Order: sequence, then structure tokens, then C-alpha cells
Amino acid sequence: QYDNTVNKKYKNRDYDGALSTINEAIDIYPDSFFLYISRGDYFRLHSKKYIDAIVDYSKSIQLNSNYLQVFFNRALSKAALKDRIGAIDDYDHIIANQEDAINQNISMAVVLNNKAYCLVELQRYKEALPLVNKALSLDSEKNFIWDTRGELYYKTNNFKGCIADMSEANSLGVTSNSLYYLGLAKLKLGLKKTACEDLSEAGQMGTSEAYDVIKKSCQ
Repeated sequence: QYDNTVNKKYKNRDYDGALSTINEAIDIYPDSFFLYISRGDYFRLHSKKYIDAIVDYSKSIQLNSNYLQVFFNRALSKAALKDRIGAIDDYDHIIANQEDAINQNISMAVVLNNKAYCLVELQRYKEALPLVNKALSLDSEKNFIWDTRGELYYKTNNFKGCIADMSEANSLGVTSNSLYYLGLAKLKLGLKKTACEDLSEAGQMGTSEAYDVIKKSCQ
């Protein structure tokens, strides 16, 4: 009954009503780990209150640490706040319990990729590369995993590798980030015309930094 009520309110975009229902349920069942996950998901997905989400996910973990999806959700919230070290800790917990994670239908390819991307953002490229390679060996059909390695390749001056990976990423689903780094890598290799075309498309899709590069390099 509770799930149906919350899902119906989400479907009707009554997000305030959904939160109210969750809060009422927590008042009645304060030891339900699932309810704290539900409210954490609300904060993360609908109101972008990542700190509140982390607090609720942590409460859920205190009540039941066996449900590994909550570690994944908390890692996403930490990453959104640029707490990459904290996110890596949560991903490491999932990796350490890989068999349980797989049984709980958590994609280890995504976990490994997400940890790798945190390491890329921390400029720890040597640690990131084997993780993203492993992620691609597990699942080569997700564009964002190719995107992670493509960005890593760009930042380690492997521009041909970047172009190959970002092209593969875009073949699976075009994103502004893939186009942006594709354009940057092509510029490094003197492929100005197609580089500027990629950067223009990345800008159209919302990557404002692409226009800064265009002003400097595409005139």
C-alpha cells in the first residue's frame, strides 16, 4: 500500500506529497531501513539535496548494511558533492562484497567505471585505467564507460586513444562530454575542421566550455 501510494504520487509529479507520505511512514516505522532509502532517493533524485540523501542512506546502512544498493546510491550523492574520496570508499565496499553485489543485480561494470571516474577527477590516472579496462571487459555496450576511458586518455595525452573511445561512446549514444573531448583531441592532432564541428555540437548540447575553445581555436 505504501509503495503504491508513493509511486502514484511520483507518477503524478506530486513530489511534495510523496515526501509527506514517506515521512509519515518513517514516523510509524522508524526502524525500517527501506524507508530511509526511499527518502534518500527522493532527496537525491527529486530535490538534489545530496547531504540530506547521504544522511538518510547512512541511517539505512546503520539499520541494514547487507543491502549494497544503498552504498551505490550514497556514492552517487557523495560524487555529486565532489566528495570523490568518500564515493570511492562506498564503491570499494561494494567491490569487496562483489558476490553479494552481483546477487543483488548491481552492475560491477558500472561500479568499477564510477570508481575509475572518481580517480580520473582526482588525477590518479594509473589507478583508474585498469578499473575502466575491467569495466569495459564486463560491459562494452555502455557509452559512459567508453567516455570515462576517453577522457582519461585525453588527460594523459593519448589523443588517438581518446578519439577512438569517444567515437565508440558516441556510436552507442551521443553525449556532450564525449563530443567535447573528441573535439579537443582532434584539435591536438591538427584536425581542426571536424574538431570545431564536434565542439559546436557539444556546445549545443550544453557544454559551455566548448564555446570557450571555439573562440580561441576555431576562428
